[in-house]
Amino acid sequence: MINNFNDNGSETGFVFSLIGGLFWSIIGIAFFGWVVYDLFQVDFVYGNIEERGWFLWRIVLGFLFSVFGIWIWTAASWMRRKESLKKGAWTSFVLGILSVNILAIIGGILGLREMKELES
Repeated sequence: MINNFNDNGSETGFVFSLIGGLFWSIIGIAFFGWVVYDLFQVDFVYGNIEERGWFLWRIVLGFLFSVFGIWIWTAASWMRRKESLKKGAWTSFVLGILSVNILAIIGGILGLREMKELES
C-alpha cells in the first residue's frame, strides 16, 4: 500500500508528513538508546538523585517523540486517500503544532490546500 500513490490524495503532504513522523520516531528511538546507554553505566547506580531525574525525563521525552512520530505517520497515510484527506491533513497540522514538527505542519498545510482544490 505504501508504493501506491494513485489514491487521489495529497502526495506532497503525505511525503512531508511521513518524513516528519519518521524523523520524530528516530529522535524517540535515540532517546531510548541514550537511556539504555545510561543503564550500562556503573556511575548511574551510585550517582546522585539529579542524574536519575534527568534519566526519567529522557524516558518521557523518548516516549513522547515516538508517540507523536507514529501519530504523524498515521496522519500521513490518511492523506494519501481522497476520502480521508481532510482528517489526515488536520491531524498532521495539529500534531505538528503540538510537537513543534515543522515538516508535519507543512504536510498538513499542503494537504489542506489540496483538499480545497479537490472540493472546487
